[in-house]
Amino acid sequence: MSAINLCIRLRRLRWALGCLAALGLAAAPAHGAWLVEPSLELSTGYDDNVRLNDDEEEDAVVSTGTVQARLRNVTERSEVSGLLGLTYLTYSATDEEDLDDEDAQFADLSARRDYQRGELGARLTGRRDLILRLIDPIPGLLTGAGEDAAGDRGEPLDEALAEDDIDLNATREQVRRTWYRLSPYGSYQLGQLTSVRLEYSFTERMFDEEGEDQGLRDSTAHMIRAGLSRDLSPRTSGSITVGAGRFESDDRDETDNYTAAVGFSHQVSPQVQFGAEVGAGRVDNGVEEETHLTYGVRLSRQMLVSRLSLRAERSAQPSSFGNVVEADRLTVRYQRSLSERVEFDARIHGYRTEQVGDGADESTRKYLAAQPRLTWRMTPAWNAGVDYLYRWIDRDRPDAFGGTGTAQGNMVSVFISYQPPRRL
Repeated sequence: MSAINLCIRLRRLRWALGCLAALGLAAAPAHGAWLVEPSLELSTGYDDNVRLNDDEEEDAVVSTGTVQARLRNVTERSEVSGLLGLTYLTYSATDEEDLDDEDAQFADLSARRDYQRGELGARLTGRRDLILRLIDPIPGLLTGAGEDAAGDRGEPLDEALAEDDIDLNATREQVRRTWYRLSPYGSYQLGQLTSVRLEYSFTERMFDEEGEDQGLRDSTAHMIRAGLSRDLSPRTSGSITVGAGRFESDDRDETDNYTAAVGFSHQVSPQVQFGAEVGAGRVDNGVEEETHLTYGVRLSRQMLVSRLSLRAERSAQPSSFGNVVEADRLTVRYQRSLSERVEFDARIHGYRTEQVGDGADESTRKYLAAQPRLTWRMTPAWNAGVDYLYRWIDRDRPDAFGGTGTAQGNMVSVFISYQPPRRL
């Protein structure tokens, strides 16, 4: 990476931070009280196939230390919130020299301000992490039925990362990735039942030299979306959304992406919410055009001592290899209080990617991860438990990038965490 390109990217990041900071200052006046909630987690575990190799499996003891802080400032007409995290990752009991100890950071910051008939806001999400092992926020504990905090701790990044998590396990090497997205938006109430929303997002990916050797490419993406929504009944609303974007990557042609979709959301009961949308998109890289189907389904159910959420979607997304892929993603999460002090949390996440258009099909793969977690609340603030992670991958890439084949891995960890009782 040249010094000129590095300076340009640093200026872009400073611009993004400056825009969000300016909005935050406008959204949260000086008299707003800041709420800061720290968290800490230490874990260590055995992974029998740390790289998900399909031939020579490599095991390792993986240990992590994570420090996080949740921030919030709320006034009558505005809100500024965020989640900041730092993780240090170590490998031991392995013969490989290139599995170095690494650090990772992430930030999710948002600000909004309400007006008489509308709202202005922005969200900045960033990560400096490793593709081989994505660093997640510390999972939260259920706090009981009817409380807003139930199941929400540790989830603010889910929505923002849903469009980016197809980078996970793109290579079998420990590649450093820097990724961030800035999304300012505005909404306006046309009438009592109808509103419009306009949103722009800028996303940038950057990889280290090891990533370049693996065929990964730095890239930027612009997207603008406009939507119209209308309440069809007290519990049902419909929407129409159109969007246009441009994807630019190193050594690749620019790619334009156009989308249109219709959707609805329905509150089945006070505990159950359901939403769906379906549409079409067109990808144009200047050489060929291709039309694809898009869809999204969301379901959440809050029960007395448990919670279930599901999200399935298909869309055209930029990939870490510098091309546009058709991505199917599935996320399921189930949480349950087994007793006053014991909590169960299970996540299933999977994706499938396939390159849109002709060319080297280096981006096609399937990935699935299942992670049950059992937590014992020793005190109101200190927790301990055990975590199991199963990963499976099916690669379909040229031999020059590491061969093809399916692989799976298992990891068992123990952890201890500090999470003070959440203040509402």
